[in-house]
Amino acid sequence: MKYSILFFIAILIVGCGQKSNSPSTTAPVTEKPSAPISEQSYESYPSISMEEMQELATRTSNIDYMFYELPISMNLDNAPAINSALRQISDQPAKIMKGCKPMGRVIFQDNGDIFKEADFYFAAPCFGFVFIEGSTKVNSNMMTEEGATFFGNLLKNAGQQAGQQ
Repeated sequence: MKYSILFFIAILIVGCGQKSNSPSTTAPVTEKPSAPISEQSYESYPSISMEEMQELATRTSNIDYMFYELPISMNLDNAPAINSALRQISDQPAKIMKGCKPMGRVIFQDNGDIFKEADFYFAAPCFGFVFIEGSTKVNSNMMTEEGATFFGNLLKNAGQQAGQQ
């Protein structure tokens, strides 16, 4: 059953990966909270630089997604799927509310060597990527609408697969 979920996800990713090769500058996902929230309630880090975005686009040969609470993981190892995944990252810094838990970790590799990692968040009001060096949070980027669609479809399909068991 796990392999059918991974197969479906791989097909979904390849289907979404038929666009341009550049990192995204599309509008990030934003969800307005129902009540005002203090700025002190957020963790805020600068976004990764354009040079780092370009490095992701040129160096990444594999991307691994590991989900903390779901029984799935993904590995992307072809250019269209990698380019699609990179378009999930906005160039705008993310504000992650304190107490939000990441859904998982994304690992960027260059021929087997890990060169960048980020926790990803996909639960209101937290949508974005927090880049990690060692165990230190150093940068954050909002998630694009394309990323939100991807993760939304992923969760929907994972739920449907689980319901069929």
